[in-house]
Amino acid sequence: MRTPEDLKLAAAILWLNIHSARATDRIVSSIGVYRIWQSAPADEFQNTLVFSLKTSSMVVLERLLAHLQDLRLSPQSDELLLRLNSMSEAQFSSYARTHSFKQVVRASITLPSEMVGSLGIDAADNYHSEPKAGRPTAGLETPDIRVKPLSQIHPAPFTSQGFGVTAPNATTHSVFFGTDRNHISSHLKAQFGDERTEEGITYGVAEVSIPHVHKEGSVERPTKRFRLFPTAENPNLHIVIHKVTARSLQDWIESAKVTDSDGLLFIHGFNVTFDEALWRTSQLCHDLKFSGRKFCYSWASCGRVLSYPTDEATIDWSVAHLREFLHTITQNLGLRRLHIIAHSMGNRALLAVLENWKHAAGETPISQIVLAAPDVDTGRFKQIAKVFGHYDQVTLYASRDDRAIKVSRAVKSLPRAGDANPPIVMTGLSTVDVTAVAGELFGLGHSYIAATSPVFRDLYYIIQEGLAPEKRAGVRKCDDGYYILS
Repeated sequence: MRTPEDLKLAAAILWLNIHSARATDRIVSSIGVYRIWQSAPADEFQNTLVFSLKTSSMVVLERLLAHLQDLRLSPQSDELLLRLNSMSEAQFSSYARTHSFKQVVRASITLPSEMVGSLGIDAADNYHSEPKAGRPTAGLETPDIRVKPLSQIHPAPFTSQGFGVTAPNATTHSVFFGTDRNHISSHLKAQFGDERTEEGITYGVAEVSIPHVHKEGSVERPTKRFRLFPTAENPNLHIVIHKVTARSLQDWIESAKVTDSDGLLFIHGFNVTFDEALWRTSQLCHDLKFSGRKFCYSWASCGRVLSYPTDEATIDWSVAHLREFLHTITQNLGLRRLHIIAHSMGNRALLAVLENWKHAAGETPISQIVLAAPDVDTGRFKQIAKVFGHYDQVTLYASRDDRAIKVSRAVKSLPRAGDANPPIVMTGLSTVDVTAVAGELFGLGHSYIAATSPVFRDLYYIIQEGLAPEKRAGVRKCDDGYYILS
């Protein structure tokens, strides 16, 4: 099923294509638009488009999406819709080279000249976004407009939200973090952006408060007035970061040392900012009533849906840093056990580390591992899964209704480990199909682990009590060897 917004986006991209001087200037080719239109899962045209693009196309697409609500389709767009729906790929490929195609696209939608300029496109002198009065549209030559080099298109600067000072009606947690994000100067607190740093891992501690009115599974944040401007943070109502302090490695180790206590590490997925990683880590630990050391590894995700390809490259780059962070925890802090929850793309880095992980005598053992909606190739996952027997328990949460996993699979044409269609069954792995109780996990059809009570209850049994699936309420085993949560 395709929505009017999907058709509007497709028409806008096709419009830009026929007005671009060079094929390399295009967000995606016209035949590429057709293929995604035909193959994307229902209601997932835009997400599938995003996941399929090269990084070089993301800036222009992001700006186009920001203007999409200002565009209007004409009644003539029905013909374009018919062509996209009914033509074979060969037919559409031939049609896209005809003058008739250009006429249909121009008649379907119009991009005002000022909008074209904001996309980083220079209009030639003979370009008109709308025909002049009395001027016929038939027979117009394709205008020659040129897309600016991406180096000349500057994304909006990173901004950090403010934070509260006191939290009389809240519980404050200390989150010990490591990050390979770039540092942003601030006289208020240490801030980290959405780019990689070449300076290795920054270690630090964040103080994050959870309000007493907090609802289990939620990350309470200020709403946006008129969907533009966020209201002020209120620590009595919102999860608030009060203080972020970067520390030297030795100071961090000394402050994180603890005896007779467990640790819990959260590794976030794609499309997550530094602050969002801290909010979610605090919320998970708070709702799990976890009293031990709380850790967060925040790799340099761009924090934008459109930056999926960039995040894919960055998570591989972050593997060595995550390995170093895990060694720091297990070799220096004196914890009894370390539990790990990884989400989505974050599983790629964790699994790469675990594949060659060696536990030495006297080090903190890794105990419970939860792989939530892993955006990982199933074949690669099975290769690494051979080491799962080294840990107390490895749990895979998967769903047949996870939209982000569906989109990833559609783009890559290969099964993903987080897709329960079918679930992965292997020795040393407890696979739990959560489709019946929750389809998604952490946004983009991807939020069941932190926001759905049955999944959260099951997670509590794993982290706090170390229970096997057969001993956890609401879990039953199928004949095929995996488990279903209900």
